[in-house]
Amino acid sequence: YGCPGLYVADASAFPKPLGSAPSLTIATWARHVARGMELSNLYRSNK
Repeated sequence: YGCPGLYVADASAFPKPLGSAPSLTIATWARHVARGMELSNLYRSNK
């Protein structure tokens, strides 16, 4: 998409609708993805 390093963590990652108020689930998913990115960057910088 012309944006190197861009990551998107939103509701499109879920295969089914999340229900009536999915904001907490989506925020938790985004935090999980961000933590994974952080750990991945730490791993790469320590090689």
